Amino acid sequence: MSRSRRLAAVLLTIIACAPAIGAGTESSLKALMQARYNALKVTTQARDRAGMATFFDPGFVSIDPDGKKTSLKQMIDGMPSTPPDPNSKSGTTVLSVVRKENTATVVTRVDGRLIGKEPDGSPDSREYSARSTDTWVLAHGRWLWKLSTTDTFDLKINGVLVVHRTFSST
Repeated sequence: MSRSRRLAAVLLTIIACAPAIGAGTESSLKALMQARYNALKVTTQARDRAGMATFFDPGFVSIDPDGKKTSLKQMIDGMPSTPPDPNSKSGTTVLSVVRKENTATVVTRVDGRLIGKEPDGSPDSREYSARSTDTWVLAHGRWLWKLSTTDTFDLKINGVLVVHRTFSST
C-alpha cells in the first residue's frame, strides 16, 4: 500500500470513528475540520469521486469571487481524470471555526504553487492564495460541507500579482 493510501486510510478512519469530536471545544472542532480538509485532499488527489462526495452535503454550492455558483455535481464532474501534477503543491489551513448548534462556520486559507516551464524553457512559477468562508452542517453524526464562498483569490505568476479578486455579494 502506498504512503498516500495509508495516510488516507488513517485519516478516514479517524474521521469516521470520531464524529463526537465536533461536540467538544472550538479547538477540537478546529482540529476535526482540519482533518476533514486534509482527508478530502487525499481523496481528491486519488481522483476518488465517490469518496469525495461523502464529505459534502448533497446540496453543496461553491461561490467564487465573481459570484459564479458551482454545484457538487458540477465540481465532481469537472475534476480531471489525469493524476495530479507532481510539481503542484497546495494546502488548506483552517484559520477559525465558530459553531452554532449543528452548523459550523469555518474560515480557511488555501495556498498553492505550480512550477513549470515556459515554451522557451525558462522557469514558470504560479502561486495562488484563496481565503474562503465555509459552512458545514452536522447531519447523522457527521460534518458535511454545505457552502463555500471564496472571499479573496490572488494569483502570482513569476512573483508578479496578476489577479486579485474579492467576493462581492452585490
